Amino acid sequence: MTEPTVHTVHTWEGRILDLNGDTFTAELHPTSMPGRPVLADFDLTVLGDDATHAAPGDAIDVTIPTHPRDGGGKVRLRRLGPVTSTETRAAYAEADEWLERLWPLFDEEPRR
Repeated sequence: MTEPTVHTVHTWEGRILDLNGDTFTAELHPTSMPGRPVLADFDLTVLGDDATHAAPGDAIDVTIPTHPRDGGGKVRLRRLGPVTSTETRAAYAEADEWLERLWPLFDEEPRR
């Protein structure tokens, strides 16, 4: 019987700051370990088919295995699914409810 093997990865989430020719710069925040945000440059090809749709402000996820035999890392765009107008109105209504609950905690009236 073989011993089970544990494979770990380091993960970051962030956003694209700038596109420059065939590369992009992203601000990344570690999610699998403590650490400060970092700026990283990537070749657009790491996004595969999504490279043509990439734009500043897009959210990305980066996953890097900690062991070389586990292969290279992955960078992917994080996309929202379709959101209906009913869901949007419900989200705004929930935000308004939270604002009413939190309002008494502030010295000034919140901006709307």
